[in-house]
Amino acid sequence: MYKYMYLVCVIILFSGCFNTSFTQAGKSIDGKKVEITKKDIHIKTKMTKTIFLEPTSPRQQIVYFKFKNTSDEQLQITNEVEKALEKKGFKITHDPTKANFVIQANLLKIGQVDLNEQKNYLNAAVGTGMIGATTTMLTGGDDRSGKMAIASALVGMFVESAKVDDVHFAMVTDVEVIQYNVRSKINNQNYKKYYTKIISSAYGAGLKFEQAKPFFKKGLIKAIAGIM
Repeated sequence: MYKYMYLVCVIILFSGCFNTSFTQAGKSIDGKKVEITKKDIHIKTKMTKTIFLEPTSPRQQIVYFKFKNTSDEQLQITNEVEKALEKKGFKITHDPTKANFVIQANLLKIGQVDLNEQKNYLNAAVGTGMIGATTTMLTGGDDRSGKMAIASALVGMFVESAKVDDVHFAMVTDVEVIQYNVRSKINNQNYKKYYTKIISSAYGAGLKFEQAKPFFKKGLIKAIAGIM
C-alpha cells in the first residue's frame, strides 16, 4: 500500500513541474539554453592495468612529466598534472636526468564513437581501475537512486517531445611510468617500467564534444596523478 501511495505522490510531484524547464544536455523543454553540468553527462574513466610503484623516501619523490597529444583535438594537461603532483608532495623537475620518476603520457584518440565502439573501449579496461563512476541527471549518484528511478521513468513518459539521441565520445591515453633507483629482478637494472592505458568515455543526450571535454580533462588529470 505504501508503495502505491509513494508512486501517487511522485506522479503528483512531477505533474506540477512539466511546464518548467527540464535539463536535457544543454537544452530545456522550452528551448532555452542551459549550462550543462556533470549530472547531465555519464562519465567513466578506467585504467587497463593498475600500477604499483615501489615505496620511496620523500627526498626521492622527484617527478618529470611529459605529455603528448597525437589526437585530432586540442587538449593540454601538463600544468594541471604537475600542480596535482605537487599537492601530493612531489617535486617537479623539467630535467629527466634529475628525476626518480618519469611519467610520459600520449593522448592517442579522442572523438565521437558509436555505442559498440564505446563498449569495446570500456570492456578493454579492468573494473578495478575505475577512476570515475557513472553519474545521472536525476539521481546525482547518491543512494536515492532506487526511488529516483521511478521519478526518472515518469519524467520519460511525459517529456517525449524533449527526447534527444545519446551521443557517445571516447578518449584513449597511453601512459608509461619509469621509476629509477629500484632494483629490477628481471634484468638486474636500477629501474622499473610500467605501462597502462587510460580509457575515458562520455555520453549524453545531444552531447557535443566541447561539453564533454572539461570532464575528460579532469578525469585524465586525476587518473595520471593518482598513479603516484
